[in-house]
Order: sequence, then C-alpha cells, then structure tokens
Amino acid sequence: MRLFKSGLALVSLLSIAKGEPSRGAPDDHDSQELQFALDPADKYIVTLKPNVDVQTHVRYVHALHSSHSRSRGIMRQYETAGFQGYNGHFNQSFIQQLREHKDVASVEADQGLGHISHWALRYPKSYVYDDSAGEGTYAYNLDTGINERHADFEGRARLGVNALPASSDKDIDGHGTHTAGVIGSKTFGVARKCNIIAVKVSNGDGTLTGIALDGYAWAVKDILRRKRESRSVINIAMSGPPSDAFNLAINNAFTRGIITVVAAGNENRNAANFSPAQAKGAIVVAATDARRQRAAFSNYGSAVSLYAPGVDIPSTWIGSAGAAMHMSGTSVAAAHVAGIVLYLRRLNPKLADPLACRRYIINTATTEAVVAPKTAPNKFAYNMSGQ
Repeated sequence: MRLFKSGLALVSLLSIAKGEPSRGAPDDHDSQELQFALDPADKYIVTLKPNVDVQTHVRYVHALHSSHSRSRGIMRQYETAGFQGYNGHFNQSFIQQLREHKDVASVEADQGLGHISHWALRYPKSYVYDDSAGEGTYAYNLDTGINERHADFEGRARLGVNALPASSDKDIDGHGTHTAGVIGSKTFGVARKCNIIAVKVSNGDGTLTGIALDGYAWAVKDILRRKRESRSVINIAMSGPPSDAFNLAINNAFTRGIITVVAAGNENRNAANFSPAQAKGAIVVAATDARRQRAAFSNYGSAVSLYAPGVDIPSTWIGSAGAAMHMSGTSVAAAHVAGIVLYLRRLNPKLADPLACRRYIINTATTEAVVAPKTAPNKFAYNMSGQ
C-alpha cells in the first residue's frame, strides 16, 4: 500500500491482497512468474473454495493423511472474511491429491521466516531462532493499528497513539495487524517475545505526510522518554512522494540512537524516488518471492539496503483472536527486518549503537542470494542462526 501526499502528500500502505491469498502482485503480473516451484521443507498453504465446509474437508485430510505418516499434516487453519484454508507439512504425493481435489482453490509452497534463518535456499525452511526471541525489546509500528486481542500477541501488543483525527482506535483494515504479526507474533513473528506498540496513522486508504510525521514524532519521543533507544525499532509500512521533512525526521532520529526500518515501495521503480526510502538513516527493505527472486512489484535501486520475504506471507489478522491472512508487499518484507533488528539487539549488546546495528544487519545479510535484484545490493536478510 502507499501512504503520503507531501504537504498534503498522500502516502500509501505497502501490502497487497486483502480478502484472498495474494499472488504476489499489485499490478498485472504474470501468474506463472510467481508460481512457487521450490518447496524443500514440504510445507504448503492450501486455500479452499469459498463455499467449502472447512471441517468436513479437514476430516477428509486427516483421514487421508494417516497413510502418509512421514509428514506432519495440518499445522494451522485459517478462517476469515473471504479466505479459508490451512497450512501444513505434506509429502509430494499427498499434495498432488490435494491439488486435484474439488474443494481446493490453490496449493502453494509456504515461505517466509525459514528463509531468513538459512543461507541456502535448498535448506529445509523451519525457522531457526534463539529462545530469547527479542524479549524486552519494542517495535513501534506505523500502520493501521492493531488487533490487540489476537491470541498470537499474548498480551504484548497495544495501541500507543492514534494520530488520525476523529478515527476509531481499532484496526479496521488489517494491514497493521498483519505487519505487527510478522514482527513479533507467537506463530508468524521474527522476534516472538518482543513488545509491539501500534502507531495508527491510516485506515488503509492512505494518509497525509503530516499525519505520518505526527505518528513518527510520537514514537521517537516515547522511545527517548522511556530510554528505549538501544532496544527498539520503528517500522514504517508506507511510501509516497519525496518528503524532505520525513527524510530529515528519520535521519535526526538515527543520530539520537533510533533505528527506523522502511518499505522500499511497491511501484516496480527506483526506491530513491520515494520517501521515506530516501532517508539515509533508514534501513530500506525490498521484497522477494519464495525463490528469492525480486518480487515483480518491488522497488529497487541503490537506496535499497537489503531484501526480505514479501510474497504470500501469512500473519495475524483482524476479526477474531485467531484470524490469519497472507499478504504481499514491501511492507511485509520490512516487518521481517524490523523483527531481525529486535531479535539481534536482544542477543548482542554491541548493537545498541544504531550505526553498528545498521551496518551489522546489512553486512551479515546473505550475499548473492537474490535473483534479479535490479541494481539493488544483492543482500538477503539473515538472523545469524548459523544455519
């Protein structure tokens, strides 16, 4: 999504595909280009057709799975407005039967967290992480708010401020809940024990630069007031026209010890033409698909710091305490890196310094891992798991 208008600049949030599993493109992308051909861990997301009775289908899967005991079967079910399905661990013959089943709309390889904890794409993609998992750290997430009652946040998430005039405090869009889940939810998160502070600056339909700046300024002040500089990150899931004011705010915050992670943008253009990706003090994140190929929508160029997973990523959602959705966008990729910042800061006291932390995140990223990075540094986010 996108989010500003300079002065009155409209900025837009940077995720795609609400209401149904995305195919990884906000525009007219070739569906074949984004097919997931590589699934080394045999983990899949199965989307069911709208009128299918989920529980009847699940019983069928459990019965069929008993003859495929080497795989773990269904791991999690998803049911929310416009989308129902499940993910799980299945072998190839079982998956082929599912692809041909009348209830099934699509089957796709699961991806995301496992990529950032392994150097090589051929490795099994279970997410490997230290049990500290960002405990005691804080993510300030500039987005559409958060579903605080979602069970996956375990009481670690709250609304910090609502910068939107005359707007509900609730996340009515879902985008903010999704990116927050990638940062730090129990099931989908990178830093699974971090605290998440939602900074609401949009309802999902864009916002003004001034509103986004207001939310950002609140986050900076709160971090400084509570002396959280060394154990926090600000994540910005938005992009818009150049804004000297926003760039300056991020750069100044960096000199005060605050790290800001921003989405590169979803326009398939040079990220250097957009704010806040222009800010020299930001960590700018572009998106890849399951094959670590630059997502067709992702911005690129020398302003990009590194890549992270950003296509068909499952995470928390609105509507209930167990809702989930998968989305695509550079905002999802940025959320992965925001989580890595907290995860590594918890593990390594030397990363309290923002310059050292920024350099470490970029310099320890997996090199030459991205297919067709298109003039951006060929670096892929890595959590230093040693795998």
